Amino acid sequence: MGILIASSDRSSIEAILPVASRLVTKGEDIIVLAEAQGWVRRRFEEVGIPSLAPENYEEVKFDAQALQKIIEEEKPDLVVIGLGGSDSLDFEMLRALSAGSGSIPVVAFLCSWLDEWRESGDCQCLYRDFVDISFVLDERSRDWLVEQNFPESRVSVTGNPAFDEGPKLRGERSRLRREVREALAISDDALLPLYALTVDLDREVQVSDGSRGFLEAFSFEEFLRLVGRSHLEQKHSFAGVVYQEPELGADRVRRFIQTLSPETRLMNTSEIDPRHLILAADFVVGTTTALLVQASLLQVPALSYLPKTTRPVPSTPNDLGIVKVVGKPGGLEEIFEIVAREPHRIRPLIPNRQFAPIPQATERIAALLLEYLKL
Repeated sequence: MGILIASSDRSSIEAILPVASRLVTKGEDIIVLAEAQGWVRRRFEEVGIPSLAPENYEEVKFDAQALQKIIEEEKPDLVVIGLGGSDSLDFEMLRALSAGSGSIPVVAFLCSWLDEWRESGDCQCLYRDFVDISFVLDERSRDWLVEQNFPESRVSVTGNPAFDEGPKLRGERSRLRREVREALAISDDALLPLYALTVDLDREVQVSDGSRGFLEAFSFEEFLRLVGRSHLEQKHSFAGVVYQEPELGADRVRRFIQTLSPETRLMNTSEIDPRHLILAADFVVGTTTALLVQASLLQVPALSYLPKTTRPVPSTPNDLGIVKVVGKPGGLEEIFEIVAREPHRIRPLIPNRQFAPIPQATERIAALLLEYLKL
């Protein structure tokens, strides 16, 4: 039948998409598992690849029993699952797909660094037990897997296809910056800080300083407060924009915006390519998100604002200097105040080490998968 693809992680889907599209053009059969109304289905349909929902198999959801039935029915030659972090849904899917696959190889693509589950023994065991072949984005990730006793012969350093278009997009920055700002009615000389929101604030419970919801809500509120204050004080105003994935709840986000900074725009993937929005921005703020890495790749200053952490948040981009970390309370306010007075100081204030990902990852992964299909 070909290749069965499954994942619920956005960053891994964005990495798998160009590979799947390339394989389809080469005449390979691809089946993508996606919830009927979910964003995964929309993204694959945008590039002309249909997906199948549980209802197509007379199932309610993709649980272990349903996935085993699907594998028996479709008889794929390869199973590919994307893993971007410690998402329990993806690991449960990995467990079920592996259990149901029998002798069918399971290929896992780690599209980002392993920060979120390096400390998780459960994730490590699941990975070793259920993955036959691993694709990783760099040598650092490969070395860590090998340290965890995953056979080096079964790890390929491939790069991340989501980064392949970075050089081309950088070359189009002037045009994209102009077009996006015109569409948003933001002048070219306005300062545009972009907040990359990745936590569902309608669902995440703020139970402690260590929760993702707590960290995101605090950073996001301070960002909005600073943008809103610049309008009230009638100083150099910031044209704030917030980017959020369309599948995340937006009720609480809209209330924050309306209360703290009504002029701030809320955008999502259904309205704009987030990379184009990044290129229109003067700097990007977030907590820990793949969009900060994309910003660094596109040579737009990227800032990880984590003022309320009671323990270090593991983040390879921060460790490598790809993304600047501001950890002290008030640090973001200090940057806003300096930039408002002296916009030319954005880059010195938010230095990002040059990020040079492995090029041509799409072709490399497509070629490897075609090789495995022949085995």
